[in-house]
Amino acid sequence: MAQDKLAELRELLGKLASLIVAAGATLLLVLLLIAFARGMNPGGTAAPAATQPATVAQAGPTATAPAGMAHEAETPAAAPAADPSLIAQGKQLFQSQGCGACHTFKGLSSGAVGPDLTDMAAPAQEYLKDPKYKGQAKDAAGFVRESIVDPNAFIAPQCPAGPCTPGVMPQDFGKRLNKEQIEALVAFLLSQK
Repeated sequence: MAQDKLAELRELLGKLASLIVAAGATLLLVLLLIAFARGMNPGGTAAPAATQPATVAQAGPTATAPAGMAHEAETPAAAPAADPSLIAQGKQLFQSQGCGACHTFKGLSSGAVGPDLTDMAAPAQEYLKDPKYKGQAKDAAGFVRESIVDPNAFIAPQCPAGPCTPGVMPQDFGKRLNKEQIEALVAFLLSQK
């Protein structure tokens, strides 16, 4: 009898812990959105003006992003080797745009709202094959690029607090970031193997 009560108590504590994590993640997201709405980055300072972007060579045909997007979700025919300065710029953008507040990236951030972005190449290839994928990307770089400018093109199946939901990731990175900044983020996110 006592063991049944103990098992029931453990189950209730587990459910309570899950609710607390979900509530904390939601609160963090709301605070982050408020900070961005006020033109602030998560550090509390004014959001930096666009940095001088690195030049990125584009190759091959491009796919058009959904109507209303400021930038196209370009898909190069072959992903060029990322240059270290482009990766460094992407890392800086990942931090200054608050990506780490929601996403884990090994050695850099431990966000608990969105999916883990460490080693994105392998999952991106799998997501492209998923029947639920409704985007236009043809490779991992295209998938990551599209996920930045059109985050609802595919919703990752699992987030830290449970199933991922549409509309959580800000929908305006395609307007806030220029093409070179987006390419830098893509290079950074695909740089970890």
